[in-house]
Amino acid sequence: METKMVSAKGLRLWVSLFALFGLAAVIALGSGRASPSGGVPSAAAVGIQYDLSQWADVSAIWRHGDLNAQNSAYHEGESIPFMLRIDSASVGTAYDITITYRCNKGGPNAYDFLTGYDRDRSPSLADPGPGSPIPSATLAINDDPSITYDDAEIDREWRLWGGHFTGTQLGPDPSTVCPPDGSKSYALEIVPDQPTVWLLWGGHLASELDWGPGLGASSISGAPFHMSMDAPGTGLGSRDRSIQPKAILPPPDTDVEKVSLTVGTPDPSTGECTGPAPTDIDVSQDVTICTRQVIRNNGPYEPVDVVDTLTVTAPPGCTITPSGPIVWSVSLPAGIPVSRDDNFTIHCYGPSTHVFDFQDSVVITTPDITDSNPLNNSASIQLTVNAWDQVDLSLSQEVLAGDCVSGAPTAIDVGQSVELCLHKVI
Repeated sequence: METKMVSAKGLRLWVSLFALFGLAAVIALGSGRASPSGGVPSAAAVGIQYDLSQWADVSAIWRHGDLNAQNSAYHEGESIPFMLRIDSASVGTAYDITITYRCNKGGPNAYDFLTGYDRDRSPSLADPGPGSPIPSATLAINDDPSITYDDAEIDREWRLWGGHFTGTQLGPDPSTVCPPDGSKSYALEIVPDQPTVWLLWGGHLASELDWGPGLGASSISGAPFHMSMDAPGTGLGSRDRSIQPKAILPPPDTDVEKVSLTVGTPDPSTGECTGPAPTDIDVSQDVTICTRQVIRNNGPYEPVDVVDTLTVTAPPGCTITPSGPIVWSVSLPAGIPVSRDDNFTIHCYGPSTHVFDFQDSVVITTPDITDSNPLNNSASIQLTVNAWDQVDLSLSQEVLAGDCVSGAPTAIDVGQSVELCLHKVI
């Protein structure tokens, strides 16, 4: 066994440091080097501490322990917020950070990609968080080319408070499809502008709606799976966080209903579509009609984004303006009907009975949300109108005078019978 001697003077120095500043003062956590742009001398980051936490949505706190069924209730397809807090950082020194996440556990998928931290939850940013909702810097999270489920993500970025990114980012590694029981990682470089820095992101829980039945995160059984952070060198603080499968629920669903579709005329005083629908119109005259669409989210999930599409079809010999589909997007809370009125101009060129057709449907656009009752998502209605033409008569007033009723008619409606009399003089 090799024995190393420590001088009394050296021992007194270490003891003094420990007494004044504690263990953190004498252990270097991670490694730092001078920022290429900062010009700060390279040195080990004495006293730096890394603390990784995850948001428990039921308890509404940042946790260092497991997420479980008592403190959290996340659905497949939702994202869990993560926060890395770095204390006692060396200002201007670049730090290499590696974020690793389990992407598959025993067959079912775990975290399939990373997102912005506030994709599905709005965790508190108060202490121990950064306090402000506005980050100092952002960096787009590299796309995973092996999957398409992340292609439509917006605001998919790392967000940093108290520092800036150098722009260096590697990952995901591997960039291929996650193997069974595999993990993926990202490596990025940050430079603190102050002693305390916060890095926030989210981990997306794989959904069976993307991967197939039994392949989402809620199908994982047994031990929890992890999100971890690492930096070169030996460090203090929390670096690994896990979630138990019982804290993950199947994909959420809700019932979006097309409550009604009606056709009428705008009220002259309010402009709302509450007037009766026309039954008779004059040929070659413009007539204003309207539709009212009512949709409702019956829950339980809220809010949910939907797109409603109304298509209109005019019969031959008639036009309707606007003629294209009427599309509107809206976010629906649970239990509150939402309505929309639209005005149209109809015009018919020939006398006849004409039928206008209206078809309306609504679909959910919120990712990873299914409609529990798609059979009530559509409605249709028809408007039947009789178009009449006014025809002038050229009969002589003199011919129809005499014993007949006075005054020959000058116009009659097409399709109506008019009785005339003729008085002859011999």
